[in-house]
Amino acid sequence: MEINEPTALPVTKLCFICEHGTPVSATILCKNACMFNLRATLRTLAIALAGMLMTPAHAGEGIGEWQRAQYSDVRLLLPTVINTDGWNYAGIEVRLPPGAKTYWRTPGDTGVAPTFAFSGSTGVSEPTVLFPVPEAFDDGVGGVAFGYHDRVILPVRFRADGTAKLAIQMEYGVCMKALCVPANVSLNADLPSNRARASASEVLATLNMVPVAAQVGASGPLAITDVKAVQDGTKLTLVVKARAQEQPKLFAEAVDGFTPPKAEKTGDGYLFTTRIEKGASDRLWGKARLTLAAYGRGIETEIDLDALARQ
Repeated sequence: MEINEPTALPVTKLCFICEHGTPVSATILCKNACMFNLRATLRTLAIALAGMLMTPAHAGEGIGEWQRAQYSDVRLLLPTVINTDGWNYAGIEVRLPPGAKTYWRTPGDTGVAPTFAFSGSTGVSEPTVLFPVPEAFDDGVGGVAFGYHDRVILPVRFRADGTAKLAIQMEYGVCMKALCVPANVSLNADLPSNRARASASEVLATLNMVPVAAQVGASGPLAITDVKAVQDGTKLTLVVKARAQEQPKLFAEAVDGFTPPKAEKTGDGYLFTTRIEKGASDRLWGKARLTLAAYGRGIETEIDLDALARQ
């Protein structure tokens, strides 16, 4: 695969153009003053440096055509045979070179989550991008990031009214070794279409890797069986019991961010411990989402941290 080579931007010297136009020397993989606004700065940087960094998409943009961006290629998979309960499914396929990574909806300690805009679509409603189970990897600066390498398909669920147009503007980050760059692609297709039907099996296979909703205590070979919380001032320790036939992974998401869960094998399953800290004692903890993954499958559970803290 040919990969577009942008002007090198070493991670340790990358300069962002922030909202007020002030150049700020920042590291894309470090926690610093610009991290809170990383998504906005990536968008601004992509626009400001478009002539230097961004490569125009191939002609014939649409179904099955690879759109070239920074250290990645992206295309839209739009099978016509997937329509369940009124839902249609497409797929955004991202192809990366060896060593490169892109990020999950919650990127972990560092990185940037992808964003999607559907404003150019017509006759399309309720579009939602779904994420298959990610991998955890060392971010190179002492933290843990969540995302994908080599190749990933992100299913897109939507409703379509007769003749329609699906248009997706995707912004995301790609990192490899000491280099991180923003990327931006536009994907669109007219509906209905009889092209790329062969991609249906790929989208369906990826849908099986998207975590499904499950309650605490649910039955099945993969389950979160119990969740408890211990509060100590502005810190909250979460203890999660899980059932799985092999070592599972736990991903914990919340506004303030959890520490990487520590796992141990118990007599009847697995025990995970993670911690979250809030900035002020009078703030509520809010909601959290727990994703338990094993053998390429996953379940998701939403929990109320404040209710757990009061127990």
